[in-house]
Order: sequence, then structure tokens, then C-alpha cells
Amino acid sequence: MIKGILMRITLALSGFLLLTSQPVVSAYPRDTQEIFRAEDVGKVFEQAAEGSLKVGMGAITIAPPWPIEPSYGKQVPTFEFYGPDIMAKVLILKVGDLEVLLIECDVIGFRAQTAQYIKDRIQQETGINGANIILAATHNHSYARTHREKVREWIAGQVVKAIRTARKDMFNARIGFGMGTLRRRITVNRHRTVGGFVNTHLYVGRIDDSEGNLRAILFNFGSHPNIFTTAWGPDTIGKFGPGWPGYAMKYIELIKNGQMLFSQYEKGREYHDLFTFFALGAAGDQQPSLEFDQIDGIKVPQRKAFVVELARRVMEVSDQIRTEPEVRMVFKSKVIEMPLKEKAWRKEPRTLLQALILNNTAIGVIPGELTAELGARFEEHAGYDNSFLITIANDAIGYITSEAEAYEAITYEAKGSSFGPQRGKIILDEIIGLVNPDYIPRPPLDPKMALGSVAGRVNYDGNRRIVVGLSTDCKGISDLPWFWGRRTEPDSLGNFSFDHIAPGVRYLYVKEVKDDYTGEPKQDLRTLMYGQEVLVSAGGVSTADINVSTHLKENVKFIKIDEGSILTGAGKITGDVIVDGDLQPEDRIMGGAYLESSIYYRWHLEHYLKSPVSRTTVGPSGRFEFEGLLPGRYLLYFWFDKNGNGRIEPGIDVTSGLSKPIVLKE
Repeated sequence: MIKGILMRITLALSGFLLLTSQPVVSAYPRDTQEIFRAEDVGKVFEQAAEGSLKVGMGAITIAPPWPIEPSYGKQVPTFEFYGPDIMAKVLILKVGDLEVLLIECDVIGFRAQTAQYIKDRIQQETGINGANIILAATHNHSYARTHREKVREWIAGQVVKAIRTARKDMFNARIGFGMGTLRRRITVNRHRTVGGFVNTHLYVGRIDDSEGNLRAILFNFGSHPNIFTTAWGPDTIGKFGPGWPGYAMKYIELIKNGQMLFSQYEKGREYHDLFTFFALGAAGDQQPSLEFDQIDGIKVPQRKAFVVELARRVMEVSDQIRTEPEVRMVFKSKVIEMPLKEKAWRKEPRTLLQALILNNTAIGVIPGELTAELGARFEEHAGYDNSFLITIANDAIGYITSEAEAYEAITYEAKGSSFGPQRGKIILDEIIGLVNPDYIPRPPLDPKMALGSVAGRVNYDGNRRIVVGLSTDCKGISDLPWFWGRRTEPDSLGNFSFDHIAPGVRYLYVKEVKDDYTGEPKQDLRTLMYGQEVLVSAGGVSTADINVSTHLKENVKFIKIDEGSILTGAGKITGDVIVDGDLQPEDRIMGGAYLESSIYYRWHLEHYLKSPVSRTTVGPSGRFEFEGLLPGRYLLYFWFDKNGNGRIEPGIDVTSGLSKPIVLKE
């Protein structure tokens, strides 16, 4: 407790000193037309140098030194922390006269005006060319919004201090990069759990000094840093702290510093604390799955399991990297222009792309949240041994998706930008072209030929207004508009349709809404059904009829598996469920037995519940029995079908949740 009080006093004093001694810099906010000038659109600005590498590194806290509203949660000032290590990291790379500065801050992002203000401060106070600065965010969701004046000034001042430290301690260095892979289930495509693209490529950089001592580990991975955030909605006040990258960097530092403390002593060399640097990859639609809860066979919290597995893999890859003292460094930048949506909040059609090439490694730098699929295409076409992206840098343009996903406008990511549906193709083509001039872009997508439509009729026996929705995942429907997918109100005959739908399986749902429904939040009533599959083909019209009733069975309140009653025998599992309710003669509680390995993700469980290896009906006494099972690890699940459509729909149906794993031996 004393440590926490001292930290707050120190931060508060730092904040006071910062805000009472500000230098004079360019006015804020600068017009974005001045930042991204029309005359620069389409021009490539390139600098190159070859020779020995000098490196400078600096790290400094940017933890808010005063109460302020966090990015998420209830918007009231707070000074509560779940972790103090909220950092700004700076990395100076210098070859000959070419000096490039990389900055990563544990914040959610930077608008163009904020980024330019910080760059102006840096140029004025350190002399580093603002055009040679990459200013990126780790996308930490547990920090204040950076466009606020106090936050902007605080970060700028702290970054300048870190740069001065880095410049003071420059050293002759060697550098190299490598790539590893993490197991696929460590991250999940959060809006296409089944069939969605997942990329677990992990890029790692290593910096040694001229004596061969490890001085820095850099790493890049694409998975949303949101698993430590303590509050999302308006009812709970959030706390400040690092995202998972902050925990991973700290873990790597602790392990490696412990190793080097003795090895460098034994070799008679000077000891240096390890510097770690994280840059977020293509994480637009990926986040940690939290599927795993063990480290070396010992059960641990899922967040810890994720961090430790990733950090260990970073160190493994780092240990295999060969570093080189001679470097060919190329730095490029380009202002591009893209079409805006008709009703976009953003009025500036231009933004900035950058590229940094170090020997056989190409690093693209983009200003938004790129989906994993597009990130993998950059890796494939960049033309270097190691190719990865630094995202959420220099500007904040929102989510960057494929043309098909953007035209479809179902996912949160597809709807999350002021730019039109071409934005993903334009940015991907431009950033690949910046590092690989021989790249030949694909032709633009033709929505009429490449996309399909869904049309159908809903038969509803109620008298309320209803909406029919379309989702990319078989899951319950959120009350938040960003996660609705697409929805429409049927006509008087129940007819509905959706156009511009990407090929593949989509899922229909029906909701009752308030009589004064306008499409705003908090106007939804009951979800009557979801998860009805419809297969969409390019250029075709897929039809789907929906039968839905307003009369849901309400006579069962909850179902619970009595874990202590479960017994196993030759090919069977028996036990009891506890039922709170009054079962009618025609009612049935159904059960399913699932091989644990068949439930690939528990993120959106509904899809995997559709296919049990064995089904059973629970007797009036609550007794159940599954027969004909092969040896293996099983999970059980029970449900009461409230709407009678035969599908398992958690959130509508009364469900038990999954049992603990049950081992059936031979």
C-alpha cells in the first residue's frame, strides 16, 4: 500500500512539473491538410544508407500522474491502477547520416494531429527530423485518450526525456530478425470464430552490442491487447495499467536479465539491463483466445498462460537469430488518399504510410487496425525474408479490412472506419508497393460478381415489431449496435433481403424491438432465435425461410450438472442434472456429450454445441445416461429448448454450461 501511495505522489509531482514548464511548439491542433499535404500525395520519399549501425534505446513511464478518465468504462476521473508499468519506448537506429526513430507508447492510439504535435516537440527539442519518426501505439485499452491536452503534453514531455537518454547512450550494434509461430488456438478471430482467418506468426528482432552481448529484443505479434482491461461499459470505473504486451516485455526482461546477470559476470563484461520493444501486428480481428490455463503442467490464470507462452517463444526465436554489424537501411514514406464514406466523421481523405527496410527485413507502417488476412498478404508479397507490419501508427483511421468484408458491413471491423470499402485494398497495395516495386496488385473487387444476396420470409405469430439480422458467427446477439451485424425490418408480408454478402456461411437471427424502434441502442427486446445457417454464393441469391414464435417456454428456470453424481463405465457416462422448474409431459431436457478436443474454441461456443458425439434425453428424475462412447476426454452440456426450433441457443434456451472434463478409460 505504501508503495502505491509513493508511486502516486511521484507521478503527481512529475505531472505538476511537466505542466508548469512547457516549451512553445507549433499550435495544436494543426490542420490535417497541413500534416498530409495535397502536393505530397502519391510521392515516395526515400532515404538510404549503408554501413555500421548505431543504436540508442530509452524507456520511461507514461502512467497518468493525475486522475483522468480512462479510454473505456465509466467516464469519470480515476487514479486507480492495476499495474504501474505503462511505458513509452524509443529506439534510435542510425546508419551513416540516416537516423530513424521508432516510438511505441502503451496507449490505444494517436490521431494525426496528436501524433504530429509530438513529432514537432521531438524535432524542436532533440533535432531529430520529424519526417523520420515512426510514432506507434501498442493499442493498450487501459489508458486515457491521447487527444486530451494534459495527456498529450505529458506523453510528449516523457518521450523527449527518453530520447535524450537514448541519444546519450548510443552504442555500436549488430541487428538481426527471425520468425516463429505460436500454436493456432492461442489467438482467435473474434468475429469469425469458425472459418475466420487466424495468423500466429511472431516476428522477433535482436540487437547485440559489438561485444556480442544481448542488448534488446524486439517483437511483433497481431492480437488485441485488451485482456487486462478492467471495465468496458458505462457502469464501472476502469483502472490504468499495461496491456498484455507490457506484461510480456516485463517477463522477458526478468528472465533474460537473470540469465545475463551471471553470464556477463563470468565473461568479465559490463552488465546492461535488457531493453524490450513491442510493435502491434495485424490484430484488427484477432485477440487472445484464453483457451489455455497451464504452464508446464501447472494450472494458472488464463491471462498469465497467454503471456508466458508468447514471451517464452519470443526468447526462443531471439536465441536463434544471427546479428550483423553492417546494415543497409532504407526509410520510405508516402501520403495516400482514399475515398471517404458519405457520412464520415473524418473529413481528411489523406493519411501516411511508412516503410523501414533493414537488410533482409521489411517493416511496413500503417495508421489503422489491419485484419489478420491482410497482414498475411503483406508477409506473402513484400518480397523479403522477414516481412511484418507495425499498425496503429502516426494516425488513427480505424479498421482496415478486405473489400468483401467492408462491402458486406456485418463485422464490427467492417463498419469501423470513415473510409470506404476500398480502404483495405488501397492500403495493402500501397504498403506492399512501398517495399516491393515489382508487386502487381489484384484488380478491384466487383461487388455484383464477387458477392451474393440473401432473401427470405419470416413467419412470426406475434404483434410486435421485429428485425431480421445477419451475422458472421453462430452466437448470441449483443445489445450494442457495433456488434449487431446487419439487420433489416421485414415488410408487411414478412419478406426481407440483404445484398452485398460475401460467399460462405452466414447466420440469421430474429429480435423483437420496441414499437418506436429507430435502430438506436437499448431498443431491442427479446431475441427469438439465432444461428439459422444460410450458405451464400458469389453472384447468387440464397433463400431462407424463418419460422419463429413469440411464445417461448418459461417453465424451466435453470439447469445445473451435479458433478458429484457423474459415473463412468464401459462406453458410458451417467449422472444427474438439477432442474429448477415444472416440466410438462411434452417437455424434454436434452444432453450432449462432446470430445473435449472437438471444441476448438470456447470463445463462441454455440457453433461447437451443434455436433455432439452422443445425445440423450434427461429423465423426469433428472437422471441421464450417454452410451456407446469411445475412450477419451468428454464434456457434457444440457439444454431446455425454449423456442422449440431444435437448435441449442444459449441466451435463449435454458442451458447448463459445460461440465468439467470427464475421462472415459478403455
